[in-house]
Amino acid sequence: MRYIGMAVAVSIMSVGTSSFLKQTADQVDSANVALALTAGIQHVFDIAIVVGIVGFVFSLFMKRVHLSEH
Repeated sequence: MRYIGMAVAVSIMSVGTSSFLKQTADQVDSANVALALTAGIQHVFDIAIVVGIVGFVFSLFMKRVHLSEH
């Protein structure tokens, strides 16, 4: 299951990197490529933070089940 999460993270990073590079005039400049990779990684962290917060909020509404012993 962890491989699926890694694949999704890399896909989001690639999309963020590509969208940043499309906005720049010189796409082969090493400084722009470094900035694009940084932007892609920031997209991944932003989405991971949102998923973590949603998971935490959902965990607050979970009820603990007590099994009775017969």
